[in-house]
Amino acid sequence: MSASALEDRTHFADAARPHDLLWISGIEALSLPCAPPEWVEKAIAATPVVVLRREASSGDEIPVGVRGRTRSERLPASVALHAVRRRVTPEDLAERKRWREIPRPEFAAIGHALQSIAVRWRGLAWGPAGSVGFELATGAPVTTCESDLDLVIHAPQRISRREAEILLQSVVGLEVRTDVRIETPLGSVALQEYASPVSARILMRTCTGPMLIADPWTELTPLPVAP
Repeated sequence: MSASALEDRTHFADAARPHDLLWISGIEALSLPCAPPEWVEKAIAATPVVVLRREASSGDEIPVGVRGRTRSERLPASVALHAVRRRVTPEDLAERKRWREIPRPEFAAIGHALQSIAVRWRGLAWGPAGSVGFELATGAPVTTCESDLDLVIHAPQRISRREAEILLQSVVGLEVRTDVRIETPLGSVALQEYASPVSARILMRTCTGPMLIADPWTELTPLPVAP
């Protein structure tokens, strides 16, 4: 391996974050925990895209998830860095406003909600994730009228509780159910929980599992979640 190739992979591994969508070479690029269900091969053949999962990486491989057309079709896997052809982040999808290009009636309410959020959150590093992000990135019709709108706010710097309250109020009254996560350098917390004035400790998703933590931006000793 050349020094430049190693540098590129190291940069990619450092830059990539949970919810990023990765284009891969094909099903042969995946390391799977077991023989895959039939839907996995069909899904990758149709759309060779996986989502980066929140889990510790192992060597030259990163944790990903394979998704099919239904909620029950999900499978954890890993993929070698050299097999990744392209990366699209939730922020990329927000910047491109791809929701304007999806004419499906099932997507109309989601598109309207995203357009409203794009106006209200101008200047914020945010983007859609989940099934909505997947459809925006790939064109695969995986959302339905019942789909939630998952949103991610990338926040390397602290967001105050007051700012969080304002952000939470800005998604109230939208036509679709909205779930907003704040991504900090330490992990992910729910906007609704962080904005709550009574939340002394916050449940944070980290690469090593869920933890109760007092401050999402400070390296404090986390409090273990009760079983």
